[in-house]
Order: sequence, then C-alpha cells, then structure tokens
Amino acid sequence: MFAPNVPYSTLLRPELSELKSYVPDLGDYSIRLDPNEAPPFRNNEIAARLAEAAANIEWERYPDPTALQLREALAARCGALADEVLVGVGSDELISLLVTALSTSEGPHNPPTVLTISPTFVMYKMSARARGFRVLEVPLDESWDLAEKSF
Repeated sequence: MFAPNVPYSTLLRPELSELKSYVPDLGDYSIRLDPNEAPPFRNNEIAARLAEAAANIEWERYPDPTALQLREALAARCGALADEVLVGVGSDELISLLVTALSTSEGPHNPPTVLTISPTFVMYKMSARARGFRVLEVPLDESWDLAEKSF
C-alpha cells in the first residue's frame, strides 16, 4: 500500500518524466509518417474485399490469440515458418513487444540504445524511453536523406 501524502511521481522511473502525450499534427498531408498511417486504397477491389471480410467477423468474440491462421498465411507468403512470424494489434504493440524483448538489465548507467531517424513514427522513441533506453535521433534533411551534420 502507498503511504499517504507521498506523490506518485516519486515512485516512477525518472526517464518517464521526459515523456509527453503524443498529439498528432492533423494537417492535410499526403504522407503522414508521425502517426504511421497507410496511404488510402487506390484499388477499389481491395477495399471491397476488406469490407466483405469485415462483414463476416464475429465482433463479439476475441480472435484466435495465437493468430495461427494469419501467421501461417504470412509465413507461406514470405517463405518462413509460422513460429517465425510475430503479429500484433497495430505497430504500437509490435514495437512495444520487440523493445521489451530486447531490454537488458545493464543498469541505469549503461542503458541499451535505440537509433532512429527524425521525423518518424513517435512510438519508436516513446517505447524505448518508457523502458529506460537511450534514444539517439538522426535528423533527415529537406530531401528526406540523412542529414550530413548528424554524423
């Protein structure tokens, strides 16, 4: 039980104080890397097939927690084994799972490091920082190339 009058913030890891709520830029952009969105469907057949598949989903039931059928289909397409395929509920979950799996107990003075570009999807940085990783960001220039000054 928590002691009364003790601020909860004193119980948290210090690197969590660096994290701020993500507020997406809702501007009208054709490509939006920050929220990791996909471009709109350009093929009406694909959109129709997805709508048809969604119409047959039992929304009141949880799907197979092992996602076996999906993993088998992806594995067959990629020439892998189903056990080598990781699926999740969106990229946030997959990033979180991978960063957690790669976490080490090297201690606060020698944390693991994640190298990422900027701008990019915010969850690479947030998931890493939430687990105590150090994050190094390499900026992109106006041409979306690695900025020379960052090397």
